[in-house]
Amino acid sequence: MTKVKAVQWTGNNLDEMKLLLQDVVESNELDGPGVYTSYIEPYFLRTGSGEGYYILQFYAGDDMEADPGQWVVVYDDLEVEIMDDELFCKLKGLTS
Repeated sequence: MTKVKAVQWTGNNLDEMKLLLQDVVESNELDGPGVYTSYIEPYFLRTGSGEGYYILQFYAGDDMEADPGQWVVVYDDLEVEIMDDELFCKLKGLTS
């Protein structure tokens, strides 16, 4: 059976994401695990909401990014996958 740990990126739970990814990403003495956010300005968005948001960024073999609402899933072999709610719910149904 494959075990996974997962956290949904909300746009403001950076500490929780660093904890999830601490065994997967490189760390440094100042910032800890190399998990960061970047603000996406509203003029880059096509939603018309007029508000920007924070994207999650980290390096786990490849540069990875998660938008708010996406799940960051770490498998027991330390592989990382980013998925939307629909895919995560399917995965959750297979592992329950």
